Amino acid sequence: MASEPPLSPPKEANDATLSGAPPMANLAMDPESLLNTLDQRLTTMGSGQKTSKFDPIAFLNQHYATEASLVQQLPDLQHAVSERREALDERIAIALQRQSETAESTRRHIQEAQVSVVELHQRVLRVKEKASQSERAVLEITKDMKRLDCAKRHLQRTITTLKRLHMLVHAVEQLRNTAVQIPFPDYPVAAHLVDATHLLLQHFDGYISKVEPMRLLSEKVVDLQSTLRVGLVRGFRVAAFGPTKAIEMERAASPHRNGSNEMLPEIRDDVMPPTVMKGGVQLLDALGTEVRVQFIHEFCQDHLAEYLQTFAPASREEKIPSDPPKRVSSFKVASTPESRPSEAESNAGLDHVEKRFIWFRQILQDVDAKFPDVFPSDWNLQASMARVFLQL
Repeated sequence: MASEPPLSPPKEANDATLSGAPPMANLAMDPESLLNTLDQRLTTMGSGQKTSKFDPIAFLNQHYATEASLVQQLPDLQHAVSERREALDERIAIALQRQSETAESTRRHIQEAQVSVVELHQRVLRVKEKASQSERAVLEITKDMKRLDCAKRHLQRTITTLKRLHMLVHAVEQLRNTAVQIPFPDYPVAAHLVDATHLLLQHFDGYISKVEPMRLLSEKVVDLQSTLRVGLVRGFRVAAFGPTKAIEMERAASPHRNGSNEMLPEIRDDVMPPTVMKGGVQLLDALGTEVRVQFIHEFCQDHLAEYLQTFAPASREEKIPSDPPKRVSSFKVASTPESRPSEAESNAGLDHVEKRFIWFRQILQDVDAKFPDVFPSDWNLQASMARVFLQL
């Protein structure tokens, strides 16, 4: 400071002194305040605010009016600066120590994190391995479940098939017992059993031609149904024409059985009552449309068979005599049997058409009298008989 010229008081200080403001040298009396003001000025300049460039000489001239005042305060300023430097060194040392401790802790934490990452990676690998094992176990369990489900389905089908087979065998046995009842089978029960056997046999269609017991069972059902149908037809014929004529009609319908006595039906005097015949109609419906149509046709043929014998004209061979006629006088009328017309020839003329319809009406009345409330209305039995009558 001795080599420099003495500080001249700034113009602003002189102006302040002249205006009665307190001199700026009062701030220089407190070194701490001076340093604080310097810190604020430097902080303000470092914050980027638009201020003039810092001038240390102007700053000293602003706070110290004379060089003597500056020299006088220099020891205090030096001491204050030294205290601040020591405080700053201590803070820096503390910060460095803390930074060192923090770095060590950070290094330790990084190592711990690395170890944790390694452990986590190993755990993830173990979890993946366990997941793979679980997946394989699930696949094995699924395979076992599929096999068990398949076995369960086959077992259920087997149980269902055995139940149906048991029901079929039981129904066939009941049908056999019903067919051999005396004097007449229980036709309503037989009708229900026939329906049941039809439904049950449908489940075994694929086995009848391959499995011998199923084929024999199916044939037994067919035989029992045929026995019931033949017995029912015989009962209707016995009720309409009597036992003897019923046997003759069966022989005429099946001429190949005439030589076998065991195939001939047994002649009985028991006449089937209308209630039994009504149950037999239910059996015919259960046997199917084809069997019912065949029965109606046979029934009409049986009751209209006498029509051909009564009203059919004689054939040409019957009219031509075997011997030539004898000559007679033209004044006499020959009285030979050939010259007399028979009863069939007398009814075969067109002038006796009315007799034919009277005869047919009498047949319908006889049918209604012998089979009261037997045939259901949907059978249209009289219409079927009229159609067959007109075709004769």
